[in-house]
Amino acid sequence: MQKHTTQSEILAPVVLGLGASGVSCLEYFANVDAVAACDDHLSAEKLAELQTRFPNIEFVSSTDCLQRDFSELVASPGIADSHPLIQKSIQTGTPVVCDIELYAREESAPVIAITGTNGKSTVVSWLHHVLQACGYRCALAGNIGVPALNVLNSEHDCSVLELSSFQLERTYSLAPLAALILNISADHLDRYASMEEYKLAKQRIYRNAKIAVINRDAQAFDMPVSVEQKISFGRDQTDSDAATEVDFSVIKKHGKNYLAFRCEALLDCKELPLIGEHNVSNALAVLACAFAFGVEPAKAVKALLGFKGLPHRTELVAIIDEVRYINDSKATNAGATIAAVSGDLDNIILIAGGDAKSADLSPLSDALKGKLKMAILLGQDAHKLEAILRKLAPCVHVDSIEQAVGIAADMAEAQDIVLLSPACASLDMFSNYIERGERFRQSVQELAA
Repeated sequence: MQKHTTQSEILAPVVLGLGASGVSCLEYFANVDAVAACDDHLSAEKLAELQTRFPNIEFVSSTDCLQRDFSELVASPGIADSHPLIQKSIQTGTPVVCDIELYAREESAPVIAITGTNGKSTVVSWLHHVLQACGYRCALAGNIGVPALNVLNSEHDCSVLELSSFQLERTYSLAPLAALILNISADHLDRYASMEEYKLAKQRIYRNAKIAVINRDAQAFDMPVSVEQKISFGRDQTDSDAATEVDFSVIKKHGKNYLAFRCEALLDCKELPLIGEHNVSNALAVLACAFAFGVEPAKAVKALLGFKGLPHRTELVAIIDEVRYINDSKATNAGATIAAVSGDLDNIILIAGGDAKSADLSPLSDALKGKLKMAILLGQDAHKLEAILRKLAPCVHVDSIEQAVGIAADMAEAQDIVLLSPACASLDMFSNYIERGERFRQSVQELAA
């Protein structure tokens, strides 16, 4: 990789946090003199591996770092502002950035940047699929698991970035061709002082954007979006004669609902490869972002059909004795679970619980009214869910996913849906939502064996 200059001839950056994004920063700075890195939670084995891999980097403790000055602090997005090194940087006026800022300073290809509380991984993956199918070399990176710096020097016509609020609040130079806030609902309130603060972090995605892609259905736009060019989408249009005034919508024609571009019907919603009303919105978001990049809707809609979806997101695991078992472990907040139960679903045996991260779970009551047959609850905030759901259906507490699946199988009847959609984070019981979903899948597969 080319040699990068630092912001100061005297001082050098410090990289804080050496997970995947932190290591990508080490690769970026590999040929820069005097760069330091610290992660006090690193194992001795991992530290030795990184010291061998990056001999030009000085690995120090955060205590040692507090005794030195540096040009900027490149902090992993998940590290909160309360960390002593970040506090020192704030007090001294030293810039605090993340890997996305380093990427943004050098990326020359068009960027489509997407954030949101729920559904963003599905949308960026679906958009990546559509652009690839339409003949473009498209890089996919960011909060989806591939650090943006890893694709910086790849050959690509455009990049699709999934960005979290944590990444956005430490990014300044990003100037995307198109930017989208998919939705905003209560999340990460253990890190943000209020919903308004969380919303402001998300809104940063529109800074310097050429085109703002707007979700008309989302409650995210109390503040004006100061971007001249706008493309909108939403499920709020049902009259085909009125649809000429908006960009992407759902219109009713011959008794069917169609994805539409202005007054033109594009695709029967029932033909979409992913189920649920939220995936109708996701499909419209993909079409709108592709259009911002220059892909005609009629071409993009054909490419939509080849997408198979992502694991742990309303994923059908099995149908056993006419009971559907659905893995939605990625639903780490109430908004995601509300999306999962939207539409025609009923007779739901819900497996939920975990760490609610101080979020308000009460909206689940209206979303599940008339749909919930039973709630099987686990994790540290199971009691909070029970307080909300016990008026709707019987609630049972369990100690494991395996126990939850067993009880669900005993109680389920033909046409019921056993839905793992926790509405909570997983870290109180699991290493991540993936482990939670995999254990659900394994338990269901053992039922079918």
